[in-house]
Amino acid sequence: MNYLLYGFDTYRSRKKLNEIIGAFTARAGTASSVHRFDAEESDIRAVKGALETDSLFATKKMVVVEYAISAIDDFESFLQLVERNVARKDSVLVIWDRGFSSADEKKHIAKLEPYCEKTQEFKVLEGESLKRWILEEAKQRGIILSREAMAPLVSYGGDLWRTANELEKLSLSALAGGRAATPETNVFLLGDTFFGNQRDALKNLLQHFERGEDDFAVFSYLANHTRTLCTVKNYLERNQAIPAVHKIHPFVAKKASGIARMLSGADLTAVFGRFFEEDHKIKIGLSRPKESLIRIRTGA
Repeated sequence: MNYLLYGFDTYRSRKKLNEIIGAFTARAGTASSVHRFDAEESDIRAVKGALETDSLFATKKMVVVEYAISAIDDFESFLQLVERNVARKDSVLVIWDRGFSSADEKKHIAKLEPYCEKTQEFKVLEGESLKRWILEEAKQRGIILSREAMAPLVSYGGDLWRTANELEKLSLSALAGGRAATPETNVFLLGDTFFGNQRDALKNLLQHFERGEDDFAVFSYLANHTRTLCTVKNYLERNQAIPAVHKIHPFVAKKASGIARMLSGADLTAVFGRFFEEDHKIKIGLSRPKESLIRIRTGA
């Protein structure tokens, strides 16, 4: 099996590369090996040896070749390796490279694509696509962004490395209780109190709406927070560590564990079910997020 990942947006392509490697090692376990090559430093013979030499200890292997399109001197020989690997069942080849503008490099991509089961180009995000990506990344870190907070992040344009770094700093600052926490990141307080004292929960909820924060974003955050609590509770009850596949930040998992210990699995599951019900009402126009959250918290 062959994968081809390339594009000017190296943040998303790198993230996808790591996801592919993680999924492979999770499936194959100890019976696998991963070999990584930088074509700017390694020649074609090293890649050929890793692909076509059987291992005594691993039954499955993954070979990752970075900058193969832009840096390999003998591209035609590399193309032959890719073609032969199509038939191999025990070998996964992942080709990663940045974006291209030259005609020769574009021709190389066109030659590789017929031999790659999965090809993905990562173009630079802009406009509404960029805003959606920022909001999704913020949501994963437990941050709700106001329009004012979005402006500087959007101004970074396609530099997602910088944007992700700024979001991470906001997330860690809020989780640590640092002074740099902003009203947008105080959603953590809402997540902490939503399942506690009803009066405090409703007070914090209404404060978020009074600040003019997007009620859809608040509903989405709390729905995802409830899902996180259900996941954490499941592993707490089994006395197991939370697998990385759930992508729950360690700080988030630690705080969620404290809340989950005070609630029963049945109660959490019931609340999560209410979020599904209210989400349906919102989508068909029978409710607004603010009304739905108040009903969920009061049990109405």
